[in-house]
Amino acid sequence: MTFVVFEFLDYREFLRSWIKDQRQKGQRVTFQWLAEKVGVQKSYFSKILNGDAELSADQAYLVSQTLNLSEDESHYFELLVEHERTGVQSRQAVLRRRLEQMQKQFLLSSAHLSKSFSSAEGLEDYYLNPLLQVLHIGATLKTGDESTAALGKTLGLTGELTQDLLSRLEELGVLKKEEKHWVNQMPGIHLKREHPLTKLNHYLMRAMSLFQLMRRPWQESYTLSVTFSADDEAQLLIQKEFQGFLKRVEGIVGQARNDKAYQINFDLYPWT
Repeated sequence: MTFVVFEFLDYREFLRSWIKDQRQKGQRVTFQWLAEKVGVQKSYFSKILNGDAELSADQAYLVSQTLNLSEDESHYFELLVEHERTGVQSRQAVLRRRLEQMQKQFLLSSAHLSKSFSSAEGLEDYYLNPLLQVLHIGATLKTGDESTAALGKTLGLTGELTQDLLSRLEELGVLKKEEKHWVNQMPGIHLKREHPLTKLNHYLMRAMSLFQLMRRPWQESYTLSVTFSADDEAQLLIQKEFQGFLKRVEGIVGQARNDKAYQINFDLYPWT
């Protein structure tokens, strides 16, 4: 799904966005179609979307089934509906906190992008060596071995070490050599945030990124550093915006030529 339910704290907004997204994809999906799937009249469903009525628990279940939501997504959607339905203020507050916890857990995780290596050793080798991660992308540039040699030189590697690292990536199943070009066998791989290697992986990659920033001409990089005051809710909203930004970047990257290897790092944390 393009619109992930965890990104919303209003089930009506989610449903409108989902319908709009399906239409943009050329699907013949309407609110009347969804109303029929739920078993209500279109007029009543319009009242629901306008905030004049609420989905029942059973109707919320049917919606989640119709939209093919996962078990976790379905649970979250049903909590969104229950949050709107309850008339007990204290319970509404409890449900809101539970929703925000689930939303934060999703926004802080790259689980939807994760893929597994065949062994724990391979996983550790890849994520604890930033050189492997950079060469993983660099090897698949359109200039092939020429760009790999140039990238190795930029990283301060000897030709022999560069070839050893490429061989290791091939052993791990990350790259595959076809004629004179390397083919990316694991595009878009990421660790889940809760994985014990994630924290160290991020620190190592940022350290190497900082070293690269210091060595490159200033005009070749775009950097931004901002110190500001806000609150926990703002932090969550910023994380949500960055997730949306990453989705848009994924589309841009998918349309671009693979001329160069780039790096994006995002850090958001409180000083106090």
